This record gives sequence, C-alpha cells and structure tokens, in this order.
Amino acid sequence: MIDGDYMNNKGFAISTLVYGLSIMGIMLIAILMGIMAVNRSNNRVLSSEIEKELNKFSNTEVVFTASNSIQTYEVPSGEDGWYRIELWGAAGGTNGGKGAYTTGVIELSAEDQLYFYVGKMGSGNNNNSTDVRLINDSTTDGIKSRIMVAAGGGRNAGSSGGTLNGYNSSMVAQGGKLKTDSGQDYSLKYNTSTDAGTLMGNLKSYSPPGTASFISSPTPFAQSNGGSGFYSSSSPSVGGISYIAGYAGCKGYNVSGVLTNNPGLEKNVISGYTNEGNEIWKPKMYYFVDGMMFPGVNSGDGKAKIERVVKKVKKDQVLIRKNTKLNGVSTITDTVQSPAISASANISAVYQGRECVTSVSKSGNQMTASINTSLCPNLDEIAVWHGPGKDYVKHTIKVNSTLVKGDGGSTSSLSETETPTGYRISAYQPDSFNYIKSGNYYILPVLNENEVFTAQSSSDNEHNAIKIDYIGGYKRQKWQIQLNTNPKLYGTGSGAYVASNPATYEYRILELGRFRAMDILKDENIEKNEIGATNPFNINRRNVTQIWKVIPVGNGTFIIKTARPKDRKDYNTGYIYAENNINLSDPKAEKVIRIAKNNNVTERFRLISVDYSSTS
Repeated sequence: MIDGDYMNNKGFAISTLVYGLSIMGIMLIAILMGIMAVNRSNNRVLSSEIEKELNKFSNTEVVFTASNSIQTYEVPSGEDGWYRIELWGAAGGTNGGKGAYTTGVIELSAEDQLYFYVGKMGSGNNNNSTDVRLINDSTTDGIKSRIMVAAGGGRNAGSSGGTLNGYNSSMVAQGGKLKTDSGQDYSLKYNTSTDAGTLMGNLKSYSPPGTASFISSPTPFAQSNGGSGFYSSSSPSVGGISYIAGYAGCKGYNVSGVLTNNPGLEKNVISGYTNEGNEIWKPKMYYFVDGMMFPGVNSGDGKAKIERVVKKVKKDQVLIRKNTKLNGVSTITDTVQSPAISASANISAVYQGRECVTSVSKSGNQMTASINTSLCPNLDEIAVWHGPGKDYVKHTIKVNSTLVKGDGGSTSSLSETETPTGYRISAYQPDSFNYIKSGNYYILPVLNENEVFTAQSSSDNEHNAIKIDYIGGYKRQKWQIQLNTNPKLYGTGSGAYVASNPATYEYRILELGRFRAMDILKDENIEKNEIGATNPFNINRRNVTQIWKVIPVGNGTFIIKTARPKDRKDYNTGYIYAENNINLSDPKAEKVIRIAKNNNVTERFRLISVDYSSTS
C-alpha cells in the first residue's frame, strides 16, 4: 500500500506538471501569435518603406527605348543631384550609317521634367536622332529646348551620325598616325595613299569648331534620307550633327530663341512671386559638364539612359573639380612644332555653359586666347582645334604659365591627328600628367575615336580576349583601375610599393560586369598573346599576369604594360595594344587586346573617368 500510494502520488505530481506545462505552452503560443501579428503589421510597413526606397532608387536610373511618342522623366522628390544622361542616335537603316553617342553630367532638382525623343532606325526624311528637351513640344519651341542630341546616321553605309560635324561615308577612320616597328605584322598601319588629308569621317569642308549649315536652321528632321540631328543632313551620304549644352564648340539658344556663341541653353524659369502674386521669371542656363561625343557607334534603334551619379544633400554642395589647373585661368597658350597654325585654328573655353574666350591671336606655331575672368573665374572645359586632317607633333597647352598638356620633349613628338571634336581638357577629369588614381574608367585606344575596351558578354566566352567595341553603356565596358598597396602583391626586395614614388605603382584592372581581372590569357609574356578578363583577382598572392603598370606619357595618354618579367632580354615585350584598329582590307576583323613589343610608345590609351563626387 505504501508503494502504491507513493506511485499514485508521483503520478499525480507528474500529471499536474504536464498539465501545467501544457497550459503555459498554450499561453506562450498565444503570446507569440500576438507578437507575430504585430510583427506582420510592422513588416508590412517596413516592406512598404523598402519598396518605396527601391522604387525611388530605380527612378534615378532609367533606360528609354525607341518609341513613336514622347517619354517623360521627372526627378523624384528628395533626389536632387547630378545626373548622367547618355543618348544613342539610330542608324540610317539596316545598311545605313550608325548613330552617334553623346553623354554629360547635369545638375537637376526634384520635380524637374525632361522629355526624351528616342529615334528609330530607318531612312527617308525621318527623325532618327535621339534628344532630350525641356519642353514637350515637336514644334519650334520644343526643338529650341533640346539640351542634348545624339545624331542619326544617313541612309548610305558609313554615313555615321557625327559630333560637331556630319560624318561622310567616303571618309576612312584614321584617328592618328603610327610609327611602325620595323614592319612587324602586328603593327598598325597608316595608309598614306588612301587616308592622306582626311579625318575620321570628317567632311573636307570642316572648319573648326564648325556647325555646318546642312539645313538653314537646327531641326530634328532629316531631308533626302540624310541623318537627323541638332543640324540635320540633306544628303544620304552624310550623318547628322550632335549637340550637348555646355560642350565647347556647340552653339545654344538664348531666352529670345537666338543661337549664340554660348554652348549652354538659356530658358526663363519662375524664380518667385511679387507681393501682388505675379510670377517672377529669371533666365537660367542649362548645361552639362564633362561631355563626350562619339561618332557612329549604334547600328539599330536609338536609346537613352539617365542615372543619378551624385545626390545633393546640402544647398551649397558642388561637384568636385578634379583638375584644379583650370581654376583662375586668364590666358590659354597652344603650341605645336609643326605644321604652322592655320587661319581656321581656334580655342574655346567654357564655364557654366558660357563661352569664356574673348579673343584669339595667332603667330606661327602658336595661338593665345584671352579669358573673360569676370564672367569665368574658372573653366569647365578647354577645346583646341588646329585644322582638318593635319598631324601635329610636340603639342603643348598652357593655362597662364602652367602646362596642362604635353611636355615638349620626346614623348610629345608622337603624332596626333585632328578630329572634329578637337583636343579637350575637362576640369572634371583627372590631370593626365599624374599617375592614375584608383577609380572606374573607360579605356580607349588612342587610334580609336569611338571604341572602348569591352569584356566578353557571358561566361561562355570569357576565356576569349578583351575586344575593342563601340560604346554601349555596359558595365563590362567600364574598368576599375585599383592601385595595389598590399605587400603580398609586391613580393620582397626592390620595387616594393612606396607611396611617395609613383614609379613603383602597380595596379589591378577589373571589368565591372563580373569583376574579373585583366590577365594574360596564356600566362606567357611574348608578343601577340591575348589579354582577357577570366578570373577574379587574388589579393593574397602576386599573380604577375594580373598586375599592370599604368604610366602617363605626358600628352594626355597612358601606356599599360604587364608587371611580369620579360621572357627574352632581346624582346622589349609587355606593352598591350589593340590589334586591327585600322584594317582597310577586312573591316569585320575582330579587334582584340594583345601583348606587344614596345613600339615607340604607340600602344597608347586614353582613360576617361566615370566617377563623380561632391563637397559642400
């Protein structure tokens, strides 16, 4: 009995404990369900806020495709800042000239509205240019409100949409002469019998900076199958002319609707109200900085893209000027060794959309421009033209007494060929005298006016060489050039990284599509090896096939060479170059990047920064 009573008492205790725990569990579940209900409500609010922020971000990066109707972009509330706009003109037809490319950075405020007209590929009195306007109107007022235009191509093959001039189908891409290296088969040739006296698509009647009067006044509509643009062509063998408000060499409209020497576009805007409630109107200059024009890049319909690059959070915030040599300029002096400065040579300097040059004097091989310093305390851009089709050497540009281009020595003896856009220096690009700073860049071979380094489009062909291709705005065309400072990447002994010694600088170069590093594909440093972007960069070991020297030449261009030791002492290999930049016999030949001998430093590249930042 005692044992039975004990067992009964124990069983009762266990049962009571189980029941108690069950009740507590039920209460806990009820509490948790209540908390979850509250959390679900909070999560819905949080999800809504996240969605709102994502939508806000997506509204600051928009792509517009070809359409028969206007497409409107309104700057979202709270998204004041600086925006990059990119436009691609449409081709003149399936076999017609390619459309042009234009881009620049403009400051916009919340609720500003822009109107995008995106051209369609075709031919015959059409509007195949792509433009952005301040007024949603296809009549005169709308046409005069265009702040950027990427010209369309003409009906005939090769009649590319142009830059400051229309591009003629009879012209051959030239871009610059070369000093060949003992006739090696990889050397890029210059056909003097075919190309003498011409530019890359430039009309022989070109007069710098020139806006040819194809049609008596700016219009987006082409005539007789010509390319349309800011100025449109009346010939199927000539592409239209592009325009960027604030781009040196362009002409913009004033508030009276008259073309002036100022490249920016003026428009009256409401600036306030009187005591009587009447609107107060004030002229405002719309202009882009760091503009670029490339001819003949787009073979299909046009397109457009807008994206914010810097958000404005303070009223006095400004975009950083990277090249401070353009601050406080009173004179610009341009000098070439040969040929002599022509009567049509010119200098343009721009600040906040206004032309700053008051006069240009010429003497022999030199011309000097005077700047209106009261109107232009600083300069946003300098552009210089000498004459169509001329190769010039030892080209130097000074602002006041400071050298901003060329060193007058042996490296500046490399020949340069005039193009309609002229030679340009932007305050929003790094000083090209210096070793390159870490950042994101387009890389352009010096002989290519409109093509950039392009990584492969998919992992299926990523083992193939990097190509030179027309600019399309892809991430795989933008390259992160990053200074290596990790001791693991330098090894031991001499040559280690020293911050105060730019000669020791070494870089990794990664394409921004998949962040694959530029690499020698065959792991050999012999001439003609291909350069690819196959593998990620290994930060913990010195893989010399992925490490590069980026060295300024002194004339606005750079050479890129591998850090890998030479295989043969008698071969000065290691410099990269673009194969088939000019190939008259096979225009479809693939243009790839390879290792070469040092060819008198003719393997040169322009580096165009795509990074922007600001300060208050």
